[in-house]
Amino acid sequence: ASDVYKRQIDDSVPVLLFDRGDGPAGRRVVAGINDDTANGERLLVSPHPGVVLLSHLIAPLLALRPRRVAATLLLPTSLHDEPGFDELFEQTRGILNFQGEMPTSIFPAQLAFNLLPGAGSAAIGRQVAEVLGSEVSVSAHALQAPIFHGVGASVHLETSEPASAEAIRQALDGSDYLKMVDDPDTLGPVHAAAREEILIGAIQPLDDGPTHFGLWVVMDNLTRGGGHNAAEIAQRVLADS
Repeated sequence: ASDVYKRQIDDSVPVLLFDRGDGPAGRRVVAGINDDTANGERLLVSPHPGVVLLSHLIAPLLALRPRRVAATLLLPTSLHDEPGFDELFEQTRGILNFQGEMPTSIFPAQLAFNLLPGAGSAAIGRQVAEVLGSEVSVSAHALQAPIFHGVGASVHLETSEPASAEAIRQALDGSDYLKMVDDPDTLGPVHAAAREEILIGAIQPLDDGPTHFGLWVVMDNLTRGGGHNAAEIAQRVLADS
């Protein structure tokens, strides 16, 4: 995306970029949420996967009047393409072979068997609110996880009025982009690989009171969080042109 962004292109042709945390300028679009805003825009951005995941998760919940959504996002090394894969692999092999020194050219420190701060945390919540066109308070804390593929999100949802886990489940079940899993206790990012849907696991009432719930959600960052989102944006733009 950065190469396309720097290239001189006819001003009449829309440019579609990917945001992996570096924050390129342009209209952020999540297919099925705000793709009606893409027409006529010069620069379009398929957002950070965390923005895609949270936008699809929150949109069907707006009818329940959410007051606040706070998410901890576990990011995969595939956001760094093949060099990220390779570095995690080499670090893991080095630890298992009792090698003292390990590569840290992609990640600032040891990621294997560890967690590190992730990129893009500050902007994710604001961008989700912009995509939704909603005043709901959204905050996100991204962590770089030692996983190759898939985004995981531990979400704290606070509603304005008392709700139930079943009401939340029914609201989410009405979205074509979300799928409730049969066995939430075993759900992990690996289960989202090559899936178009965002997978919803446990929905649990929290001890904070009848307006607080915890959700566990996973998504493939390369399909729904990347390629499929971009393709559907392009389809919308071409259909409207």
